Amino acid sequence: MIFLPDMLPQNFQPATTQTDTNDEKPITRENLMLRCVFSFVLIIFLAIVGAIVVLMSPLTPIEPFNTNLEWSALEVPNDLSSRVPFHIPRQLKIPKGFGIEVYAQVPSARFLLTLPDNVILVSQPKLGLVSLLRPSTSFHSPATHQTFISNLNLPQDMVYHTEKNGTQYIYIAESTRVARYLYRKGQKKLRFPEVIVDDLPYFDGYLHPYKGIAIGNGSLYVSIGSSSDTNAKDLLSEPKRGAIYAYRLSDGQRRLVSSGIRHAEGLAFQPATGNLWAVSGQRTDIKYPFKDENYGEFVEDFALNNPVDEFMQIVEGENFGWPYCNPLHSFILPVQYAPDVENNPSEVIYNCSDFRKVDLDLPSHSVPLGLTFWSGQNVPNHYNGIAVVALHDNRKDGHKVIHVPWNPLKRPQFFKELVVGWASESDEIRWGQPVDTAVMQDGSLLISEDLHGVIYRLYKKT
Repeated sequence: MIFLPDMLPQNFQPATTQTDTNDEKPITRENLMLRCVFSFVLIIFLAIVGAIVVLMSPLTPIEPFNTNLEWSALEVPNDLSSRVPFHIPRQLKIPKGFGIEVYAQVPSARFLLTLPDNVILVSQPKLGLVSLLRPSTSFHSPATHQTFISNLNLPQDMVYHTEKNGTQYIYIAESTRVARYLYRKGQKKLRFPEVIVDDLPYFDGYLHPYKGIAIGNGSLYVSIGSSSDTNAKDLLSEPKRGAIYAYRLSDGQRRLVSSGIRHAEGLAFQPATGNLWAVSGQRTDIKYPFKDENYGEFVEDFALNNPVDEFMQIVEGENFGWPYCNPLHSFILPVQYAPDVENNPSEVIYNCSDFRKVDLDLPSHSVPLGLTFWSGQNVPNHYNGIAVVALHDNRKDGHKVIHVPWNPLKRPQFFKELVVGWASESDEIRWGQPVDTAVMQDGSLLISEDLHGVIYRLYKKT
């Protein structure tokens, strides 16, 4: 329970069982009972008001944002210095002791995949392409890129996988299918796709056409986003929309893993535990769920800060509540839920306590996309193993890359900022929208953004 000191009346004094001066009358049993009742009513009132203020205020994480960040000049190769957005000097706020540079500029860059031979794949959904990046040998020039695969339908997520016999594959998720391509070191193009999953849902106007994928536990996991913001019929479709499925690699057999997830584009297995985690963006413009004079109305301040976006472990057989129950902004864990006014008024269809709660709330409407565990032999010690999330939208709490400190034995408790500065504090200027991250062999972190199609590299200075 949270009490807000600034909400107490200026002349408020706590109840006491002693007289403060000789002029006061002795406290009788009746007076004491009245004071106790008054104090109890006041506490309940303050708790209710405090809860409403919390729910209608901007998100504050459980632990303050990382204060160990400093502004750093963005390092731009000479060949890109005249291009937008680098035609004027740029700065980003990054951890002390780090540097950040422009690694490449690739139109419509979205998701990233690092390969063992130190090359990078970049998906370009709007162009129907996947490009291959090779590092430059000169600071004057960015990494070079060339078309790796073409004629794709909204390609986004990609996974590299080596089978027990040493055969290497690259899996690519498109809007209606997942295909894999045989890969050998040094290849300049991929051909001859082998379709692994077909007939994934997609049509013109489909709200979340991009599919997320991950491989682990002998299965290919596929996230199917909802086709709409709130339509519960998505969960009655075949396959379900707003759900994650697993396809066994050995024979393609499908099973439903989790549902009630609006759109989880970022999927990743935590290396130390082998557990699958995801980030998901929640719905917009929810109506006020509390039983007072505003019930069922659109209250702008409330809708601006609710529902929160989600960071969660995917547990087989669990339902996360979309679109019947909405996770609300709060200062405490576990995340609290309220029944959706339109789809589940007064919990007449589902009791919100029956759904699995997300592990950590992210800023509302920040649109988390890529999820990466920053791990590897060359990753800076303090950051090795953390979860990194790219927040794509929301000018107030998005347009940044955050990280979740990680302890495999505990649930995540808070997040911190990692790279900030693509949007001004006044919300008037926006020059980047982060999408995804990937770990390079040297331990540095690549960051993609799709507003200007830029790949950044965050590295530890030596």
